[in-house]
Amino acid sequence: MAEHRQHVGARHRHDRLWQWASGLFFGSLMVWFFGFVLGLARLITPHF
Repeated sequence: MAEHRQHVGARHRHDRLWQWASGLFFGSLMVWFFGFVLGLARLITPHF
């Protein structure tokens, strides 16, 4: 029973790590996307 609980804990830790990594990836992707859109808008409208 203790082994099973330890296995579940390890899997939960892995899920948390994966969640953190995917959150970091999507966060940087959104930042890059917004920067790209802002740069494109700045190119299209020169009066900015």
